[in-house]
Amino acid sequence: MKRAVCVVAFALGAGAGSARAVDLAAEQQSIGAAYTRLESALTRVCDELATRDPQRADQLRSVVRGARSASIAGRFGQVTGDLERARLAAAKRGQETLTRDLHTLLERLSEEPRAALLSRRAEWADKLLAEVRAIERAQRELRSATEAADAPAESAADEARADASATAESQQRLADRTARAANAAADDPMGSAPGEKSSAAEPLRDAVDRMRSAAEKAEGNSPESAERSQTDALEALAEARRRLDEVLRQVREEEQQRRLVSLAERFRQMLEQQRPLNDSTVLLADESGAIDRVRRARFSDLATRQSGVVESLDAALRLVEAADRSVAFAFALDEARRLLHAAARGLADFEADHAILVKQQDATRMLADLSDAVEQEVVERRADSSGDGSTASQQADPELSTRIADLKVLRRLQQQLLERSESVTGDEARRLRRRQARVADATRDLVERAP
Repeated sequence: MKRAVCVVAFALGAGAGSARAVDLAAEQQSIGAAYTRLESALTRVCDELATRDPQRADQLRSVVRGARSASIAGRFGQVTGDLERARLAAAKRGQETLTRDLHTLLERLSEEPRAALLSRRAEWADKLLAEVRAIERAQRELRSATEAADAPAESAADEARADASATAESQQRLADRTARAANAAADDPMGSAPGEKSSAAEPLRDAVDRMRSAAEKAEGNSPESAERSQTDALEALAEARRRLDEVLRQVREEEQQRRLVSLAERFRQMLEQQRPLNDSTVLLADESGAIDRVRRARFSDLATRQSGVVESLDAALRLVEAADRSVAFAFALDEARRLLHAAARGLADFEADHAILVKQQDATRMLADLSDAVEQEVVERRADSSGDGSTASQQADPELSTRIADLKVLRRLQQQLLERSESVTGDEARRLRRRQARVADATRDLVERAP
């Protein structure tokens, strides 16, 4: 893995020094070849990790899929071609984009162990929390049994002593079970320090002491004292549960933040891919005459690149669903995907008319709005985590922050429809009516999710 990261770093350094007085196209081709070997090496690393660390292998495969979805290797070839044709301005733009993409890939390779650690901690806390809740239920049942045994009638004294002995044995077994949970709580994958407020080990050990005290008192036929110790044990268990809930909240918040950062980067990459496609389609639309071999090749190239953006949208949609952004964000992404898929089909059929341009422009506006919304939420969440009081209300209710972002996206979609509806008739009007119905469905979904 370290070797793979070093190769990426080498590629970055080589790209930055590409102004040397040498054959730029040949040098760019060499860097592209090195990157292609890197992707192959990362794939081999995935295969090697599959048996000993399958979770890490899956996460690394996700990084590789993201790089391939962004067509990094293919864009090295495009930049090389621009240099060979002396299209220096286009080559410079392509090199700048590739440099940013390589930085992003390097960061993902370097930070991915953190994601794996977060995943293990969430799994650990989930499992431990389920165990603590089960122990709480068992403790309440034992306390109820102790209450029922309080002040028995004289004629039932022998039976009461037998019940007390059984309760004491059950209480001791539950204390042993809680001690095992306390040991597990001390084994935090992220290494919480002993006594740290977020550690559930301390209250669980306190619960163990209280349970053993309750067992001794129950065996000594002191049900009232045993009941008080059991109540103390339940309070300690509740504190452990609260701490584990907080651990899960923190882990999920960080995972959500990481997903949002990744999503913002994907939107930026897609916009950088889509905007030049829009410009190229405009140029083709302005040309007249028969579609000769050269124009056919240009149409095919645009259709292929447009399909690549559609594939990136598919990957972004999966990320949105994983981040629980399934209302307006998923709807807008699906709309953008539908529009660009239709544009790709049209380009493949050698069409570059007004309808194709409108689809591309609408999808681009949607992506820009989504990018702005996600980047704003990233900034707000970072301010929340740093204790900035200016966003305290959203810090208190992150779900509200998410739904506000959803509503902003829906408002922008509705605004687009209004702008388009003012000057259309016929088939375009029917298409807009269908789109309006989809916006209405997404709005109803958002309302149903409101607390």
